[in-house]
Formats: sequence, C-alpha cells, structure tokens
Amino acid sequence: MGLRVGDLGEDQGFRVATIHGKGGKLRQAKLAGATWDALQAWGDAADRWVQGPEVPLFVAVRKIGCGAQAVWTAASEALTTRSLARIIQGHAHRALSTQAAARLHPHALRHAFATLALEAGASLRRVQYAMGHSDPRTTERYDRARENLADNAADYVARVLGP
Repeated sequence: MGLRVGDLGEDQGFRVATIHGKGGKLRQAKLAGATWDALQAWGDAADRWVQGPEVPLFVAVRKIGCGAQAVWTAASEALTTRSLARIIQGHAHRALSTQAAARLHPHALRHAFATLALEAGASLRRVQYAMGHSDPRTTERYDRARENLADNAADYVARVLGP
C-alpha cells in the first residue's frame, strides 16, 4: 500500500497518518491508540524506522529457513493491493466460515469503518472527511445501506397490520 514511514507523525498532539488520496490530494487521518501501537510494533519488528522516511511501511515478509534457524526478512517493495487482499483472505478463511470469508475484501473493511462510525453517532460530515470523500453523496451511500434495515418500510406496514 502507499503509506510510507514518513507519513506517520503527530499534529496538535494527535497521532496521524498523512494519506495520499486520489488526484494527489493529501489529508491527515487520526490514528487510534491501538492502531498507533500496532504500527509501531510492526515498524519495530520489520525494522522499518531505520530505512528512512520514503520507504514503504507495509512490505512483504518472507521466512527463510525453518525451525530455530528460520529468519524473517522484510522485502523492500511495498505491498500491492492484490497482496493485501490475499493477506485479508488468508486471515478471513481461518477466522470465518468459507461463505463469509469469500465476501471479505479490503473495501469491505473500509465499508465497516464507515458503518461503525455512523452507528456510533459520528456525523455524516465527520465520516465523509475520515473516508476522504469529496462528495457527501458518496458517504451517504453508507448511511442509506445502514438505514434501509434500521428504518425500513416493512416495519411500518407490520405496525398497521398488527400481530
């Protein structure tokens, strides 16, 4: 993915990642404490910090050898979108049913973020900013999908018809 070591930092006392969006637009994404800690642990384990600010943060890791003699080594090139999808699928197949795992892909995680933020009470505008959507109608799609079940016409019909 496109995140580089130098994209992690702090702004106004908050831990952030500088995101390189579509059209070369830059924005900052606030990182939760657990996310920051996980990124720090990954950077330490993969020896990313000494490589310089321009190196990719997320790279493939390969195991060389086996048993006690095995050594893990980090590649120099960034993970591709396809590589990330394979990693997500691998974890999904270990944790979920085959049917559920087959539906999980990187964009589903993005969709889950938006839906959970809206469910927790975040305003549509805040979610729009966090997602990097320039048009609020793009973000509204996540809210409509959520509300279609929460406030559905079938519920009103059921109330009229009774038990």
